[in-house]
Amino acid sequence: WMYTASEDGTLKLWDLRAAGCQREYESGSPINSVALHPNQVEIVSGDRDGNIRVWDLAQNACSAELVPDGDKSIQSLSIARDASTLAAANVRGSVFLWRLGPAPGCGESRASADLEQCGSSAEPAEPTEPAEAREAREVWEVRAAW
Repeated sequence: WMYTASEDGTLKLWDLRAAGCQREYESGSPINSVALHPNQVEIVSGDRDGNIRVWDLAQNACSAELVPDGDKSIQSLSIARDASTLAAANVRGSVFLWRLGPAPGCGESRASADLEQCGSSAEPAEPTEPAEAREAREVWEVRAAW
């Protein structure tokens, strides 16, 4: 399988052994970035309108949608190899992080199961550094070591 995304707002799945596109998903806005979840059952896309969508390949539908900073174009997405974190960067240079949770009833991580935002470069930590800010800072430190 191969996946592509384009300016026409479509995300396509291709089987290289067969002729033509096997599946097509409509984003409604030009797609700038896509990432395959390590579970290989979900693809995450980021578009020019600032939307992040999780496409569930088993359900053949969009299973979650995030809009972290209004209509600011999502430029890049990445999912940690261990499927613990989703990172997205927008056109303003802000980076957003979400902790990915396990799917209900199993230990496998799913992007659409439990998205918990755990950090943002757009929101600097308070000087008193509450628990959420400490967690975000720790995630940043781990990700910076990659």
